[in-house]
Amino acid sequence: MRRGIAILAAILLGVSGLASAAAEEKTVLTLYINQEDVPSFMRDWVIRSSDAIAAGLPEYAVRTVWTTSEELKSNLDKGEVSLFIASSGFFRRLGFSGVRDLAGSMQDTDGDPNRSLGTVFIVRSSQTDLTDIPSLKGKKVLLQNGSGFFGTDAVLGEFGSEVSAKSFRSPEQQLARYVYIEKSGESVPSLLDHLAKGDADAVALPACQIERTAAAEDLDTSWLRTLSPKGSVELNCALTSGLYPGIVISGTPNLSANDAQAVTRALLSAPARDHLKWGLVTNYSAVDAVIRKFELSFDHRGEGIRSILLQYKNWIIGIAALIVLLILHSVTVSWLIRKRTRHLQVALANQKRLQAESLKASRQIEYWEKIGTMGQMSSLFAHEMGQPLNAISFYVFGLKRLVSKPGAGIAPAMKQQILELLGSINEEFSRAYGIVEKVREYVKSKRKEGTRQDLVSIVRQAVSSFEKTSVSGRRHEIRIEAPQSPIWVTAKAMELELVVVNLLRNSLQAQTDPEKKVEVSITVRENGKRAELCVEDNGPVLSDESMRRLSETVLQSEKPEGLGLGLSIVRMLVEEHNGTVRFERAAPTGLRVVISLPEEDA
Repeated sequence: MRRGIAILAAILLGVSGLASAAAEEKTVLTLYINQEDVPSFMRDWVIRSSDAIAAGLPEYAVRTVWTTSEELKSNLDKGEVSLFIASSGFFRRLGFSGVRDLAGSMQDTDGDPNRSLGTVFIVRSSQTDLTDIPSLKGKKVLLQNGSGFFGTDAVLGEFGSEVSAKSFRSPEQQLARYVYIEKSGESVPSLLDHLAKGDADAVALPACQIERTAAAEDLDTSWLRTLSPKGSVELNCALTSGLYPGIVISGTPNLSANDAQAVTRALLSAPARDHLKWGLVTNYSAVDAVIRKFELSFDHRGEGIRSILLQYKNWIIGIAALIVLLILHSVTVSWLIRKRTRHLQVALANQKRLQAESLKASRQIEYWEKIGTMGQMSSLFAHEMGQPLNAISFYVFGLKRLVSKPGAGIAPAMKQQILELLGSINEEFSRAYGIVEKVREYVKSKRKEGTRQDLVSIVRQAVSSFEKTSVSGRRHEIRIEAPQSPIWVTAKAMELELVVVNLLRNSLQAQTDPEKKVEVSITVRENGKRAELCVEDNGPVLSDESMRRLSETVLQSEKPEGLGLGLSIVRMLVEEHNGTVRFERAAPTGLRVVISLPEEDA
């Protein structure tokens, strides 16, 4: 019996020894936790999170070490840290050091990791003189979290409009010129006791700290008041400051990619505890704004530079003045050369740009002129071909009846041949008539493609295109009188631009005196339910014969090289927009063209 017990004990000791040896063979992974950055209500949850990391990395023996900001930064600089937990502010202050965030805290399972923690300022309800942040000037404020981001730094962010990083050196010094700050590691009840006794004017706590403490310790908070309370969808807690990402777990380059992924998976899959859970932070802009404004980055050297400038400013000014005197001539000559070169480059670039714009505008106008002419000819073709085709159809119908009439005296064989021939003619007529109908349908559908357009904008664009493409060399001035508000019409913008360009070109070409400046006035106005466009020039006096020709459907050019298409295109395009064109004599000389279009309701 004793021998069996001895054997069993030996077996148990052997198993225990093997387990110990296996544990000793595991690589130790140290998780550093910045105790200054973790609010007291989060500490138990953070400890539980280390257990989740250990479960996600079974090949490691995870060890937690609570440290301070200074110690953690020193260990990071030495390259001794692989994984650590700190505030989002501490993480972002590291800058481009190769550290990568793995997960961030969030309050409640449906919270936002980008907006999970802030600061609340608590004052006594009886302190009616404290109404907002500026009213704290010269007062005493107690901080619970020491120098962590949600202590001095986040509080500093709330005084951002009152202090500037250019005035002093450290965040504590900046705050000291505005409020009296006292750091304390005491519990929330102790801090509130100081506030009740009048030892302090306000207490700054992490958001939700007082609500969780009050619920756990049955505190009476009815005599307290939140300073400048802000509403928050993310937190159901009192809040004074803006919201920032909370605490962040980060990995350094010492942590492998696979291990980093395992840590992230373990934390994201861990269940919520005390309404706290890990999530992924994607936006640090609020934290970065505070760090950037008050120069809080660890790798920032602004304070040293300012100190050197203040200490040796006289020497620096003297040396700078000497250098300026020595190189003044060289700099002046170089500046003049660069200035002239730049002016030439700008002029050349503008010339190329104007040439390109002119070519582009000219091509557009030429294209739409061709389209307008083609549309007009298509309409004429469809109209003129309809009548002879209808006549052919009637002739074929009459011949069929004549041949089919009894007693026509035509042999049956010949009669059959004639009817077949007439059938073939009728088929060819149907094909030709179908082509005419397609042309007519195209013309009709083209008129239905207009959209809601601002007539004022169309006119201004047309004048701009004309100025770019005008190569007449004539001195001219174009004035536009139009309301500031839009005048809406249903139209095709490019076709109305073509109308305005044709009228402007006609005004310049109509002036026979080469020494006289051409003046064109364009007026856009509303007239009842119609929109009117009036183009008036100071050309020569028009005779009665010239006015009569303008009223004709088909216009003829009075210039030897002209085709007479300009005003014809204008009339055709305006009529396609259900508009009218009216020609009048201008006083004392020149021509006034008035175009009326249906106005669209605003």
